[in-house]
Amino acid sequence: MHQEVKHLAEFIISKLPDSSIPPNEKALFFDSLVFELINKYTDHWYPEVSQQGSAYRSISIWSELDPLLLKVIRKCNLDSALFQTYLSQDLTIWCDPHHVCYRIGDHGNIYTIYENKKGLIDSAKKSMAEKVAKSNNDFVISAYTTPVVIRRANRVETPLNTS
Repeated sequence: MHQEVKHLAEFIISKLPDSSIPPNEKALFFDSLVFELINKYTDHWYPEVSQQGSAYRSISIWSELDPLLLKVIRKCNLDSALFQTYLSQDLTIWCDPHHVCYRIGDHGNIYTIYENKKGLIDSAKKSMAEKVAKSNNDFVISAYTTPVVIRRANRVETPLNTS
């Protein structure tokens, strides 16, 4: 979670001109934003099902700044108008396990800020293993590898009649 949150905070700060906030205030804002995001996400972080809780973990800036972002701006005694000016007015940022991305507008493309491919693949494998364990059916896995059929150990196979 810490990696993802740091990338989200860096992305927001990267939209502000270097001359807009002194470096020490930028550092304070970064640390405060990371702290608040981690507090918010702690009980809503599901690495095995990364999309679960995604809406809760999003930061949205439409006609006004996201409440959490506004809270951190005020806590750091920064000017919210600065953020309104430099952050797109129709920005949504999602912070999910192993993946941070954003979209501008309702129908815009989604762009990746940070992605941990190994973490995403490991999560998908774990999620698939849990689904197999709960099911009586066979599963075929073919992502990034040769297709593999996972069969349940307690199933009895009937031989094919070859006459």
